[in-house]
Amino acid sequence: MGDDLITLASRLERRLLKAKATVSAAESCTGGLLTSTLTDISGSSACFNQSWVTYSNESKMSELGVERSKFEGDSVPGAVSKDVAAAMAEGALKRSGANLAISITGIAGPGGGTIAKPVGLAYVCAFWENRFLVRSTNSQGGDRSMNKQLFVSLALETALNVFETEETGTH
Repeated sequence: MGDDLITLASRLERRLLKAKATVSAAESCTGGLLTSTLTDISGSSACFNQSWVTYSNESKMSELGVERSKFEGDSVPGAVSKDVAAAMAEGALKRSGANLAISITGIAGPGGGTIAKPVGLAYVCAFWENRFLVRSTNSQGGDRSMNKQLFVSLALETALNVFETEETGTH
């Protein structure tokens, strides 16, 4: 899957360069894998701005401005939700000055899952200008490394979809 991640990241970076835009990232469960993937490409400094690895709820609040209520708003409280993913991306966008922000929050495993929020569940968000797209995945287990790669892949695909929406004029 590593080559697939680089392919997706390369496609995204070509689109960013064409748009003269920059990207920032806010990650939790992937621990910097998205950032590493984006910066593994030679010349990425032309479009990569900055990133945050905000593993704890406290760091999501202090570094990205995620409101405490976002962790309580879901039917099953915690950081793994669409609301937290959207707030992380919005905070990264505002604090970095980038044009695009991508966030990831989830449960990579092998522990930490519950019946309501199992290992392999993640939410990603791509926030471009005044619109955002949140997606989720549930790999139904998987090992930690595989889950992290899957989450990054979904995040990159989601970011690419935001650009495709703009280019085709659809929402």
